[in-house]
Amino acid sequence: KVSRHTIREALRALRDAGLVESRQGFGTTVLRPGVPRPYVHEVASINALIELANATRYEVATSEVVLADAALAERLGTGQGSKWLRIEGYRYAPDDRRPVCWTEVFVHGDFAGVARLLGRRQGPIYLLIEDLYGESVAEVEQTIRSSHAPEHVGAKLGVKAGGAVIAVRRAYRLSSGVVGIVAENLYPV
Repeated sequence: KVSRHTIREALRALRDAGLVESRQGFGTTVLRPGVPRPYVHEVASINALIELANATRYEVATSEVVLADAALAERLGTGQGSKWLRIEGYRYAPDDRRPVCWTEVFVHGDFAGVARLLGRRQGPIYLLIEDLYGESVAEVEQTIRSSHAPEHVGAKLGVKAGGAVIAVRRAYRLSSGVVGIVAENLYPV
């Protein structure tokens, strides 16, 4: 026998305290105390990818130009000997020191000039390509699978080396028909 306003305020206070979680279409769920809540961002469109890139920050650890050997060419779906800009780093949620995911991005050699903008401009790499080269994204192919954490990223993600991670791979086909970007993100389970 309380008003809706009182109930909404009580739920808001419980959410702020991290005791409950509300999701549209699923209601409100009581959370176990002390259980870390994973970062969640739903991606259903190109605009949602832009929001994800803007809602998190990508800290580049390394970048280098590489030539695709047989293994990399197969992984990227390209020809052996093709040139790619390889960028590696971690993506962070606002005000969080723990990374959301590890990200490895390969940019087609024709668009490797975006390297000079890394760290200077925020936002997704494909928008940098659009600004510099006039190429826009026509299609994104996304695949999701389970995988194992490489030794060099596991500890930072809070996963044992070889432990389970979710791998999200996106291949960005540009308006010219070229696959301009291939990105793989590893998320802790």
